[in-house]
Formats: sequence, C-alpha cells, structure tokens
Amino acid sequence: MRRPFIELPSFAERVSAFAQEALQAAEALPAGPEKEELLKKAHRAQAAKNMDAWANSPHVHSTK
Repeated sequence: MRRPFIELPSFAERVSAFAQEALQAAEALPAGPEKEELLKKAHRAQAAKNMDAWANSPHVHSTK
C-alpha cells in the first residue's frame, strides 16, 4: 500500500514565509538587540532565496 503523496512547499516558499514572519515579529519589538537579530535573520533568508533562484536559473546550467 502506497502512502499518499503530500506536496510540500518549495524551499523558496518556506524561506519567504520565514522572512515575512521575522519581519513582522521585528516590527512589533522596540529598538534593541532582539529586533536587530530578527532583521538580520530576515535579510539572510531573503539572500538565501535569491541565491537559490540564481543557482537554479537556466543561465547557470547552460553549456554555452
């Protein structure tokens, strides 16, 4: 008996959701180290999403 296939969100979708949540949480905090840390995490998540998009682009894998 086969298990049903469950489609999971892509890496880019998961990272985007994390970045969005981190930014929203940071907005609710007063200025300070905790807010700065959340903002750093959000920016790193966006950078990871951009790198993933670049690494999976057809231009990177072309043989020309």
